[in-house]
Amino acid sequence: MTMAQRPKITIPEFLDRMPSPQVQQATRRLMEVAEKNGGFIYRGETGISLRCRVPGWHLPLSVAWLFPPDSGGFHTAHNFSFGAGTGGRSYDDVPAYIRRVLDDWAASFANFPDATPASSAGLDAWSIGHDTAVHHIDDLAERLARVLRKLRELNPPAA
Repeated sequence: MTMAQRPKITIPEFLDRMPSPQVQQATRRLMEVAEKNGGFIYRGETGISLRCRVPGWHLPLSVAWLFPPDSGGFHTAHNFSFGAGTGGRSYDDVPAYIRRVLDDWAASFANFPDATPASSAGLDAWSIGHDTAVHHIDDLAERLARVLRKLRELNPPAA
């Protein structure tokens, strides 16, 4: 079976693999916030990413990655990770007006409690543990809603 043919995790399977009902609830809340604010859920083999489309840019951008504890994550992102991802493409290809918002979003997690760097090629992110996410879910949900609104409301510069 090739990578393209590997099955994607279902949402119920994904939630069942979370370590506690509290982490499941935090996960549901972030997924709901994403969908209510113009984002969407992308299911991978073991986890999900929260993505959005941005006016004037042809590819969706990931702003969060959520993984169960037994998952290998994505590159260096694991547990709950927040930042900016370009799907492995060069971040330099993203227009500057979008990068400014994404850079601010990723940088806002530098001093988040228990955040660890999770950046790699095409990924500028910070990971936090499941229990930390549960404890700070209101803050995380508001941050996610805010960045998705900002990205959705961007206007490409005039040519």
